[in-house]
Amino acid sequence: MRRKWIPPEMQTRSSYRWQALQNPGRSGFVGIITEYEGEWLIGYSFYSGIVSNLYAKLTAIVHSITISNQEISS
Repeated sequence: MRRKWIPPEMQTRSSYRWQALQNPGRSGFVGIITEYEGEWLIGYSFYSGIVSNLYAKLTAIVHSITISNQEISS
C-alpha cells in the first residue's frame, strides 16, 4: 500500500539574520517569513540597541518566533 504525503494547509518558514558591531555594541536583525512553497508573506527588521552579542541573538530568536506565531494566527 502506497501513501502520498499531503502537506499541511498552512505551514511557514522563518529565516532571520542578526548582527552586532561590537560586544557590547549596536545590534539588530532582519527576517523573512515564507509559505511552505517559498512565497513571501512578511519581512521585518528590528534595532536591538547597544547590547551584548548573546542578548542580540536571543532577542532575534524570540522576536522571530513571536512574529511567526502572529502571522500564522491571522
